[in-house]
Amino acid sequence: MTTTPWGNVSGLRARRLRPGPSADPEAVRRNQLERLYAATVGAIAENGYEGTRVSDIVALSGVSRSAFYKHFDDKLDCFLATVDEIY
Repeated sequence: MTTTPWGNVSGLRARRLRPGPSADPEAVRRNQLERLYAATVGAIAENGYEGTRVSDIVALSGVSRSAFYKHFDDKLDCFLATVDEIY
């Protein structure tokens, strides 16, 4: 699997912070974003940009589709945010 600035893509689901009343909302938000960024890099490295779907990114990251769309408008928005985060 691909290694990213946020770690190895294969372990993303294991790094999940569960949202809830006792969880720090900012920590959960940051955790979701980091897993989405890493999954975006991994999915695009494996499938290319055109071959990657939002469903690939959410499946790899372990983040729900609704959480994905809470952070990003679409795949392009996610990709651009990931590139901005790297550079």
